[in-house]
Amino acid sequence: MQPVTVNNQLKISLSMSIENDLDSITQMLNSSLLFSFKTIGTWYNEHCSREALYLQDNLILNDLAEQLEPKYGPYFSKENLLRMSAFAKRMSANPKLFDLHYFVTWEHIVLLLPFDDDALWLFYVRLTQKHRLTVEELASAIKSKQYENDENFWGKKNLKLALQKSLSHGSPEEKFLPLWMMKYQRDWKPLFLPFKNPLLSFFEPLLRIEEYPVINLDNYHDEDLLIRITHDIDSLKIRLNRSLNEKLNLLFWETGRKLTPASLSEIDRAASFEKTDERLIVVKEVTVIDTTGHTHDFSTTVTQQVYDEEQQQRVTKYQSLFTNLFNQQEFQHMQLFGSKFSNIKLIVGFCHLVTWDQIKELIRLDTEDDMIELAFEVAQGKIGHSDLKRLVDERQKNSTFKINSKSKHKYKTNSFFNAKTQVSVFQNEYFMQFVAVM
Repeated sequence: MQPVTVNNQLKISLSMSIENDLDSITQMLNSSLLFSFKTIGTWYNEHCSREALYLQDNLILNDLAEQLEPKYGPYFSKENLLRMSAFAKRMSANPKLFDLHYFVTWEHIVLLLPFDDDALWLFYVRLTQKHRLTVEELASAIKSKQYENDENFWGKKNLKLALQKSLSHGSPEEKFLPLWMMKYQRDWKPLFLPFKNPLLSFFEPLLRIEEYPVINLDNYHDEDLLIRITHDIDSLKIRLNRSLNEKLNLLFWETGRKLTPASLSEIDRAASFEKTDERLIVVKEVTVIDTTGHTHDFSTTVTQQVYDEEQQQRVTKYQSLFTNLFNQQEFQHMQLFGSKFSNIKLIVGFCHLVTWDQIKELIRLDTEDDMIELAFEVAQGKIGHSDLKRLVDERQKNSTFKINSKSKHKYKTNSFFNAKTQVSVFQNEYFMQFVAVM
């Protein structure tokens, strides 16, 4: 393949892909975390109800915190376990509220836990979503009683309809942009930064896969509850690591497909327009039809000059990735990956448990079947990285060399998802470079 010319327009295109991927990662981490917290809170509440225990203070709660916090970090302190309990109770009272958890972080939810008013929850969740409020900004809004002072908030009149609208496209009367459109706004900013302090100290223990001290079950008052919670957190850790590994590899695969001659020509053509301060361009064209049939235009229009400036800011922000990760050498691997692996149905499973270093070995093989076969062996833990390199080397030296796989069945996506091998993103240098810009 011909070397890729890394021009500015290609960097702009890749910067937008990187930003979309970062946003997808943070939403996945946030929603997974909140779902797990709700589950743990529900189990604890059910146990206390069954055993007639006081929720706020009992030996079970103290023991859970003593066992879980050293292993899994500050999210599992006694104080936070009580918050999980309150969160689970709040969500069980109105399950529709839980559907809003995609829009805010745990730290935002902690500020709302003292309130029982569903409309208040909806108001502040929507406010946070619409204006991308930080935790401090939300605390200030609550303190200044913005909900109480807003007489026009329609959730006070019809909460059920307000919830339904919030989970679709919002209220046209409020000129509200749905979450998936927010990142196209010029003042968009991420809500959740799990790889930056102060959240890093909370989140890192939930991603590191390593040997931990065995939890002490001696004199524990309800072994089953601790085992259930521990199993849930360990499963969460594995799922998060696999999903993050998958998203990074898929970004490389999609980048490789962009680097085909036809795609590069499209990128160059997109850059060929004449620059002028007066010219207006639509950054994101969106039309929403409400329940009455009326059409509302939410398109975002800016001048060509503003658009160029914003795109260049993106390139500057991710410059370290273009130097260390999206460089000429890695582009060649991505091109090979994008061109050789055409099985769309299997690509997600393929990327799930195979690291980028292993993929770079696999794409040296000539056939997709051989790549999938060896990838599955890697996912099953039957082939290590050194063995993988040796097998690929043998195949390249001798085209008649047969890869003797122990697995003879037809591969499906679930074959990868059900594999037992663990991946650790904190041991993946490519991922660590990626999250360094988050």
